[in-house]
Amino acid sequence: MVTYNLGYLSGLANNRPVWREPTEFAAHLAQVRSAWQTLRPDLISYQEIDYGAARSFGVDQSAALAEGCYAFRADAVNWDKRYVPFPYWPPKVHFGRVLSGQSLHSRFPVRLLEHVVLPMPPERPFFYRRFYTDRLAQVCAVQLPEGEIVVINLHLEAYIASARIAQIKVVEQLYLTYRSLAPVIIAGDFNIAASVPTTDAPDLLGQLLLWPGLACAIPPGEWGMAQHLTFPSNDPVEQIDFIFYDSARLINHASGISRLAGTASDHCPVWLQFSFR
Repeated sequence: MVTYNLGYLSGLANNRPVWREPTEFAAHLAQVRSAWQTLRPDLISYQEIDYGAARSFGVDQSAALAEGCYAFRADAVNWDKRYVPFPYWPPKVHFGRVLSGQSLHSRFPVRLLEHVVLPMPPERPFFYRRFYTDRLAQVCAVQLPEGEIVVINLHLEAYIASARIAQIKVVEQLYLTYRSLAPVIIAGDFNIAASVPTTDAPDLLGQLLLWPGLACAIPPGEWGMAQHLTFPSNDPVEQIDFIFYDSARLINHASGISRLAGTASDHCPVWLQFSFR
């Protein structure tokens, strides 16, 4: 399995006030597809993937990345705005119409169980709430040959620690609920830097390891090591992308960070090779 914050294929220009060319996006798309041809993941959880937004020139990136490779996919929209005036200046670099979210691609049958909108940062001004990108936990069931698993595709709040704390509590309840039905994998962009700890990072990442059976694909003793850093992709200094799995029912055979996608996104993909116990 791979998890990858795609950054809507904008490369290192993600969220920066610069004009982008359609050819850049096409090159990044080809680069990611080439990476998957080498890694050959059976499952991919994406964050920040566009479904036909103006900022990515109307391309349904989920459909384009799945075409000819993944027969099954589930898409969950978390940002559907008619016009987004960001980055703020100049106007020609505004995102405009945005349709974006999180997706799961699979070689095996997948069905969306639910997508849960995680708590928004409290006491934010109107304009902040008006354009806020909802943070999601996309919950999917995947029917593998050996049995069913549940994947929670996660993207936590990036800037406000109190919101991350509230969001993790929701994810914990999802994990405990679905773990009673099938082995669970939680994968995505946690926006918690293991390599450059913030005030909440040690507590939140440590809390996950206290959940029944939950383990991290990258062992905690190796968090922050250079080979495991995921952001930014050109010269990583932070580890904010993770895969956690139910170690009571799944075996971690190997894991790591892939550099094969280069700077197609500002994140690097994380991968886990696993089997059932």
